[in-house]
Amino acid sequence: MLRVLLGFAVEMDYRPDNPALKVKSIEGGKSHVAWPDWAIERFRAQAPKEMVLAMELALYTGQRKSDVVHMSWRDYDGRVIYVVQQKTGAKLEIPVHRDLKMILDGLERTSTRILTTCKGRPLRMKNFDYHFRRACDACGLQGYVFHGLRYSATGRLFEAGCTPQEVQAITGHKTLAMVQQHGQGANQKRMATAAIEKLERNRK
Repeated sequence: MLRVLLGFAVEMDYRPDNPALKVKSIEGGKSHVAWPDWAIERFRAQAPKEMVLAMELALYTGQRKSDVVHMSWRDYDGRVIYVVQQKTGAKLEIPVHRDLKMILDGLERTSTRILTTCKGRPLRMKNFDYHFRRACDACGLQGYVFHGLRYSATGRLFEAGCTPQEVQAITGHKTLAMVQQHGQGANQKRMATAAIEKLERNRK
């Protein structure tokens, strides 16, 4: 950020050079953490129902925040949710999990959008971050962000035995490498469990 600001200062003739131009970026850790089951259950129990619905949509479709917020009732036909990803333009047809179907079919449709405010108005992107962050803080989940639910969704698909290609068909990741990255922990656990089961069978 400092590099960008100083670059702007050079363009505006506020200073002759950018001393941060050749400074290497610091390598950070993993920016998004998958939500563990206990965090999901706590959020379900304590968060406002509008934010819980957002979480359920993310968990069962594996979509990004922008795609979840833009989901409309015309995109849902009772079997499938149709998504055109805001970031990539990818067109997805995501079969609706029976638990999500039960949730959606039980909702009153007060707006064209699936996600609404407590007053039944469409929930906008510019307001979503504030409300979701506030809900997380109230639940004591300060270390978790919405994008972490995409990691959780990917992990759950791997734990269910899905192949990377099957996971990609749901989440819409552009590459299989990204799929593996998002589900790395869960996929490792599944394969390790399978390996031990094979070892035990072999020993018998």
